Amino acid sequence: MNTSTERNWLSNENFYRLILAALILRILLMPFFGHVDVLSEARRIYFQDEAGIYLLDISRNATSLFQLFFFKIFSVFIDNKDILFAHDDMQHSTAHPGAYFEFVSQPNIFRVLFIIKLPFLVADLVVAWALYQYCQRSNGARQAVIFWLFNPITIFAFYIFGRFESIPVMFCMLSLLAIQKKHLLVAAVLMGLSMNSREIFIFLGPVFVALVCSPSCRDFKWSSRLASVIIIGVATAISLKLFSFTDTSIDAFGREVTSLVSEGRVDYLFKFIVGSYLVFPMAYFAILLFSWNCKSDLNEKSLLACSLTMMAFFLFSSHTAHYTSWLVVFPCIYFAAKPDFLKPLLMLCVTWFVYNLSITDLGVFTSWLASPWSIHLAGLPNFPMLYQASGIVKALDLLTFSRLCRTMYCACMLYMAVQMVVHYLQQSKARTEL
Repeated sequence: MNTSTERNWLSNENFYRLILAALILRILLMPFFGHVDVLSEARRIYFQDEAGIYLLDISRNATSLFQLFFFKIFSVFIDNKDILFAHDDMQHSTAHPGAYFEFVSQPNIFRVLFIIKLPFLVADLVVAWALYQYCQRSNGARQAVIFWLFNPITIFAFYIFGRFESIPVMFCMLSLLAIQKKHLLVAAVLMGLSMNSREIFIFLGPVFVALVCSPSCRDFKWSSRLASVIIIGVATAISLKLFSFTDTSIDAFGREVTSLVSEGRVDYLFKFIVGSYLVFPMAYFAILLFSWNCKSDLNEKSLLACSLTMMAFFLFSSHTAHYTSWLVVFPCIYFAAKPDFLKPLLMLCVTWFVYNLSITDLGVFTSWLASPWSIHLAGLPNFPMLYQASGIVKALDLLTFSRLCRTMYCACMLYMAVQMVVHYLQQSKARTEL
């Protein structure tokens, strides 16, 4: 009975119907939602296109180029681009609520928001395809793809909040697929692109180098391994802005080119401290040692190392709601092999939602999300306001409630991280017995 039900659920017909439903859901969301940051990013891409600039001396060049490619093709369908995106001072192009309200009040705003999100949609679908290929196109792979396509975290990040998070995730997932296919140089290039798509993925660079230098890579030629290390080294230097292809101290917007260190972003990553210990660096260094020292299968080890790196960041660093989309693809891969990953994955989504609802301001879950309608939504009460007005606050104040939600959210990730390690040990034991 169960086998029949499972076979029916995973049939080709149902699988493709669900993919179509996921695509329709995305198309319905794309024109109507977008955080205020959507305008800031659109202004940068518009400026690149108008000025014919392709490298901006920022740590997200790969993301910008990917978006620029689509903008050059589809911007022909956007009327009055100079009114929508132009800004007197491109050194300070970050949008504010007033500018965003003016932006979303334009007559063709729905078409504009849809076009802006096209690269996010393509990257999202490429991740789904790569996930399916990585998991060997099995029944489990279909379940993993469906979860990826319908989980609220990535849908929120890519289509409601409207940021470009799907692009670095795409490059990272394709890099893992290249490692599985034993294309080391291709994997290095893709990982380098991921590192230059979002700053957080810089942490995967040293992990990749440790993997390449480990005994797990002994079957590859030294020339390939050395070339891979050089590629990652160059990608890291570019991402950290240690040097520039444009060879100038002023970026395309007329601002002084600075490094991530001088901008103060490094300290932000290490805020979680217990006593005198920086917890994320401690966990990260342990992952690097594991990647460098362990002799197990390169494919299994690289997946676990990348997964744990991302999990450690979210466990021990502060972040906002849409950032969680960076890690979802990793437990999805394990879900393909371990059906019991479904419950913790679902709980991750639930605790993510409740936690962010408990700390939300009008810029995350209400005010700036509903295009022109957002002006009218600004007067609606948010969750913290409703919680403070309820009787629950007498027993459990809002701060304690939000911390409790954060704790449960982290517990879901910690549980999955432990299960990933257990699965890895089981796979290694099975491989040894064979």
